[in-house]
Amino acid sequence: MRIPKLPIRPRKWNNGSEKLFEEVKMAENYVVVSKIKKLVKESGLRTGGDYIEGLSKKVEELVRASVSKVQTDANKKTLGAEDLV
Repeated sequence: MRIPKLPIRPRKWNNGSEKLFEEVKMAENYVVVSKIKKLVKESGLRTGGDYIEGLSKKVEELVRASVSKVQTDANKKTLGAEDLV
């Protein structure tokens, strides 16, 4: 017996826009959101909806660049602070 596929309903977001669940892609997060928000809040500011995602992308780029740098050195197997580029 085959189960019929239910139609996907649009989800209403806080900003009033509607997107289908299939259209929403969650990126992998490489930062601790609560700690970042706390740090920003201590400065009297707020984080925008895209700030955490953008910061996480920057972290990923930084790590990938460090990995590439270390991989060129055949003797090294550990990333260190000196590898941050």
